[in-house]
Amino acid sequence: MLIEGKVVVAGSAIEYTFSSGMTFGEVEILFQLSTRLSDAKCVSPEGCSCIVINREAMTKSLNPSINIREVYNYFARQSRLEQLSKFDLKMLSSKADQIKYEKGEYIAKEGTVSERMFWVIRGSVSVVRTIKLLEHHNVRPTAFQIDTLQESDTFG
Repeated sequence: MLIEGKVVVAGSAIEYTFSSGMTFGEVEILFQLSTRLSDAKCVSPEGCSCIVINREAMTKSLNPSINIREVYNYFARQSRLEQLSKFDLKMLSSKADQIKYEKGEYIAKEGTVSERMFWVIRGSVSVVRTIKLLEHHNVRPTAFQIDTLQESDTFG
């Protein structure tokens, strides 16, 4: 969204001038296009100021599978997050994804890079550790269940 200044958007056959409060660049995101359809250039002598939302954030805000208000309410009830302000909880909620896993599907695999934190919001998650017993006797690795996580538990 253009906050101040003027921007000219020009494509193969069109040229349009945007002013404060107008938006541009959404067509490529809404139609999942990987490249821009036109150029956008600041034409104001004093420069331009824009609010910029990346593709992931825009797509997420339009995705009906995640209810940010529901995620916010869930986070607000978590004692581990009670030190966060309402603003911080809203920001955290806007960055979260809600993913459903099928029974037996791995959520995380032992030995992989850990880049996510998970909250169990429905169902239960089995935490398993694979241990090689008597490796020198060619005994196969054995999986041991360490814990079962329930709603409100975290891992990752």
